[in-house]
Amino acid sequence: MKWNDLPTQVRDAVEAQTGPVTSADSVDVGDGCDLAAVVDAGEQRLVVKGVHGGGRRARWLRNEHTFGHLAAGITPSPRFACQVDDWLLVGFEHATGQPADLIPGSPDLPRVRDVVNDISRRTGEGLRSLSDRWRNTGWWEDLKTLSARVFPDWDVATAAVHAGAVVDAVAGNRLIHTDLHAH
Repeated sequence: MKWNDLPTQVRDAVEAQTGPVTSADSVDVGDGCDLAAVVDAGEQRLVVKGVHGGGRRARWLRNEHTFGHLAAGITPSPRFACQVDDWLLVGFEHATGQPADLIPGSPDLPRVRDVVNDISRRTGEGLRSLSDRWRNTGWWEDLKTLSARVFPDWDVATAAVHAGAVVDAVAGNRLIHTDLHAH
């Protein structure tokens, strides 16, 4: 969805936080939001993300805003959040960059390693541990019951053994990046 496709009252709610938006360019990477745009408003440039409706995507976006301070200096700082007409909209400072090259031997890999290590040294104050969240989901037990035909290129039995260890592997009070990708 593009900025101008948003309902007027939704755009107005964002502009109440930012001032008048003079330009908005869609961000076409990612699939976690209904809206992702780089927005110019006065002297500031922001990334505005929006999710229509509730559910998991809205919870993830709310968490990204609420706990963004835990990764200060690594991720763009949260600037505002507003809820209007079943829309959650969140603004972050804009950071110029480019996708990381994650192929073996890439010169980007040492920097990615350093950032992931930095994240792992930070405590997740106020967060429920990933281990606790995953312990009672049933995902891992469900994996064990899947037919090998579901994932023809996987060794499902071996994956199930590793999946059984995941809950203990993520135990602790440190941050972890669970969606590592080039963008």
